[in-house]
Amino acid sequence: MKKLKITLIIATIAIGLAITLILHLNSQAKMRENDGVFRRQDKQLTELIAEGEQLSNRIAEAKSSTNSQWNELAKLRSRAEMLQKQTNELAAQLKSNRQGPSMPGISASHSACMPWTIKTVSPQAWIRSPSICATIR
Repeated sequence: MKKLKITLIIATIAIGLAITLILHLNSQAKMRENDGVFRRQDKQLTELIAEGEQLSNRIAEAKSSTNSQWNELAKLRSRAEMLQKQTNELAAQLKSNRQGPSMPGISASHSACMPWTIKTVSPQAWIRSPSICATIR
């Protein structure tokens, strides 16, 4: 009976050790599997971070490009407005120069001889074209 007790105790210890060893091996396998999953996730996370940085840089470049395009557009618009204003002023001057005096019956070619238009006619024009005044006399 003593041998049987010892055998049972040894068998119980052996079974306990075997179960412990099996549980340990299973936990190591699960840890290796989890470690592989964590490494894949870490690699994916690194790739996502790099992609996020690239997208952030692209957005910053796009904003910068858009801002510079808006600035260029604003400059072009102000330049166009200035040119339009100059065109309108020149058109008004040209119209007033073509109209001459507002007296009926006097043509624009004879208006240079009229005393009220002397301010608009340069002295060189008087010297170069004395025939205009001669035609009126």
